[in-house]
Amino acid sequence: MNSDRLASALDFLFPFSFEFGRDLRLINTGHGFDDRFPTMHVGAALSDVAKVMRPVLHWDFTVLTNATDRLVVIEILESPVRFTGQFVTIDGRDSCYFLGGPWVSTLEVMTASRLQLSDFPPHDPRGDLLLQAQAREAMLSDLAETNRRMKQAEAEARVLQEHAERRQRMDVAAQVSGGLAHNFNNLLALMEGHVELAQISARQGDLEAVSQRLEQVRAATTDAADLIRQIQNLSVDRAVEIERVDLVEVLGRAQRLVQPALGTEVSWSIPAPGPIWIFCDPRALQEILINLALNAAEAMQKKGDITCEISEDANLEPALLGMLAGDKRWVCLTFTDSGPGFSDQALDRAFEPFFSTKSEQHSGLGLATVERLVALNGGAVRLGTTSGRGAVFRIWFEAAQG
Repeated sequence: MNSDRLASALDFLFPFSFEFGRDLRLINTGHGFDDRFPTMHVGAALSDVAKVMRPVLHWDFTVLTNATDRLVVIEILESPVRFTGQFVTIDGRDSCYFLGGPWVSTLEVMTASRLQLSDFPPHDPRGDLLLQAQAREAMLSDLAETNRRMKQAEAEARVLQEHAERRQRMDVAAQVSGGLAHNFNNLLALMEGHVELAQISARQGDLEAVSQRLEQVRAATTDAADLIRQIQNLSVDRAVEIERVDLVEVLGRAQRLVQPALGTEVSWSIPAPGPIWIFCDPRALQEILINLALNAAEAMQKKGDITCEISEDANLEPALLGMLAGDKRWVCLTFTDSGPGFSDQALDRAFEPFFSTKSEQHSGLGLATVERLVALNGGAVRLGTTSGRGAVFRIWFEAAQG
């Protein structure tokens, strides 16, 4: 084999092979050195560009050519890469060959030196190990990217749900305010009437009557402001603030607020007994009750009965024992309507965000909002139904001392 064919064969098998003469200068170098280690060029003195670490610590042509059966370790100066292999001599040639490949143990060094798996000699076990490491690193990279995309998708979904819930609150406020418009107009008419009577009394010099009429105007103004404030509370985002609340009082307030929107053919009966104290955010509780009432009225097509019952010292259902602290006292509110109820399929998905058995115009967030608000207040809600016989919601709140 002539020298050119030999050099070509060695370059193919060992990209990082090189040949040097007795003067310890490079005669040929493999193509692996070209771009990555440009100091290893033909004519360069080995002592200027590389350091031999085994089997001796200095470049000596005679010693090295007599150690062809020994492991050789060479370090390229100003580089983190070492090369391992053997020195080989060929009869008839007054030179010595280094045949080997890179000696790297991490993908970081391999990447920094722009090495590839094809740069390793055939059957080099380091190449197999690095291939496995490269595959593992690619898998970890894919997992990290998948995890990043999942977190991004979750964040986007959370933003969409927050926007949808805000729209749901605005829809509820619109329904309630539409029903209250008549009440508000009545208050305005009442104030106008008392102002006219106060003017008459003033002309007659009856200051006591004027004072009484103005007091009626002030009371009507307070009632009107309270209506507006309650509507605003339904549509404004805010943090939950749990406090000691009278469940019966909030039920009555929610009933008075939403009744005009329910229509004249929906009857909503609530317990008459005195206060029953629970721990809850009063605005959140009012929103829960209004959502349930509007949902029930629509299911009943604005004609039917809504019934609320309250059980003190209520026992938790077995399924709730792992969710709620069993050492606390609980109050259970049972909210029932006379609508058509839920099918088994709808029952399983009733609290899912965006799920609705109604038309596409509905957001499907009413019951999802109920479940979220109940959970934020440390309680739990369960839905039971028999198709055609109405829905039954049971909501547990922590009891507070009276």
